[in-house]
Amino acid sequence: MAYKGIKVTAIIMAAGKGTRMRSGLNKIFLKINELPIVLRTLLAFQRVEVVDDIILVCRGEERKKLNDLIANCGGISKLLEVVDGGVERADSVMNGLAYYQAESREGIIMIHDAARPFCNQSLIHRILEKTSVESIVIPALGMNDTIRKIEGKTTITLPRHRIFAVQTPQAFFSSKIDECFLQYRKSDRKFTDEASYFEYAGFGVEMVDGEIWNIKITSPEDINWASCLLTHYPELEVTSHQ
Repeated sequence: MAYKGIKVTAIIMAAGKGTRMRSGLNKIFLKINELPIVLRTLLAFQRVEVVDDIILVCRGEERKKLNDLIANCGGISKLLEVVDGGVERADSVMNGLAYYQAESREGIIMIHDAARPFCNQSLIHRILEKTSVESIVIPALGMNDTIRKIEGKTTITLPRHRIFAVQTPQAFFSSKIDECFLQYRKSDRKFTDEASYFEYAGFGVEMVDGEIWNIKITSPEDINWASCLLTHYPELEVTSHQ
């Protein structure tokens, strides 16, 4: 089921090392209530009707483990391919986009962190509703806490109403791959999210409201927090039968 006649492809980024987890294991394989994080993320996109296809970008040495994990859960019917990532996140993004282009696909691309397992249908629809050919759309949360910045030997308060925490998925039309992402190879800048490519190329960045449960699993404490979220928001739960 294409979104308003436009194909939607989710590129899931799972090629990181997750060193802040300090587990000795790539965090995407860690379990939340007995289900690995990466499977939760894949299944979350699998069950959203307007998402047509999924490309998973992973570390090359973990490709077999991921394929086995997916097969053992009954498979992900929307999964097009498992693609090897690169040294940096930017390289992994390029590899995912290169596969997308090689398949002569076109439509809307959503790039999402595998370590955010609770992305849901309402957020995806909100993002797609605002996606246009001239900008990238990102989900973001306003800050409730006072934010301070170190300035020399003191600190200053930043205007909270102008500070946002950015999430994924970030969505854009495939027609912007060459204009925006290939600019990366001409720059020494390090981009930490997809919106940065659009800014560098001179295109717009649109924001929609993110969701508090769309957390990124980064530290050991996040695993416990994720379990708590599932207790209070059972609609976030997924199963391999979906």
